Amino acid sequence: MMKSAIVILLVVCYAEARQKVKIINGEEDNSKQKCALVCSGSTGRTTTVFQDYSDGQNVFVDVDISKCGFTKIPNVVTSVEGTSNHWMVLGAASVYDTTTTGFRVYLNNVNAGLDKSLLDDKLWNIEWVAVGFTCGPHILADHTSVQTNLPVAKALIYKNNTVLRKDDTI
Repeated sequence: MMKSAIVILLVVCYAEARQKVKIINGEEDNSKQKCALVCSGSTGRTTTVFQDYSDGQNVFVDVDISKCGFTKIPNVVTSVEGTSNHWMVLGAASVYDTTTTGFRVYLNNVNAGLDKSLLDDKLWNIEWVAVGFTCGPHILADHTSVQTNLPVAKALIYKNNTVLRKDDTI
């Protein structure tokens, strides 16, 4: 989990220091570097919807990144944030089924299992950073059409699907 936080910090610091984002490789062929985007968010301490799977001792979370506007599958880094006990969880940095609009994270505690009420009490949530391409016009989840062929990287930072910061010059 600490490694994920360091990677997230390095990505953001690099983007700010270089005034652009450069994606070396990813899930799909690279696109125009001028259309690279760093998009970050959280499922929220009180809004994360954990769903049971398997024997009821494990959970998964579907994370919506559709407002980032990716046109190709982004690189995604995750971690679990909360008030306590999240250091024991397995799967926090394992991302499944990534698409341009979302991904899934499965959480497990091999020794004790996971009780959804405990996760809610401890305010567990998924924090994430996605880096990908947004070239060309496309339609967002709210049916807004956007053109993102920007000369520099553009950062959108979300929390609970609300833009906290929009900066066209990072």
